Amino acid sequence: MGSDFLKLFALASGWIATLLICICTIIYIQHAISRPATNAFPMGLSAFGVTAALSGISFSMARACENPATAKYAGEKFLHSSILLSQTLLALYIRDTVVESDCIKTWPNLVLTVSGLYAFRHVVGCSTRQRGSA
Repeated sequence: MGSDFLKLFALASGWIATLLICICTIIYIQHAISRPATNAFPMGLSAFGVTAALSGISFSMARACENPATAKYAGEKFLHSSILLSQTLLALYIRDTVVESDCIKTWPNLVLTVSGLYAFRHVVGCSTRQRGSA
């Protein structure tokens, strides 16, 4: 009876976690579409600096560890995170530049299309990252 409960609990917690990740992703995308890039740059650059520093610390720590593979793996993941953060900031900058250009402002539907394409790129990028890291 206890084993069945643990299996059910593991299955239920996986579904709950998946639902929460989906809700958080939707909220994040809505904020990314509706807010200008100038609001995201300070936090994004700080996060980039932190993840890059953690990557460097992990790679440096790998030399002194008994099991360097774990520290190297952590360093690679932090480095990957910092690269993805820089790509997201670049995409935000491009979106704002395109949306604010004079030739695009005369076409309101085109502004919505650019914002929607940015959101689609972000969702597809997140889903492929999650699938690839599993």
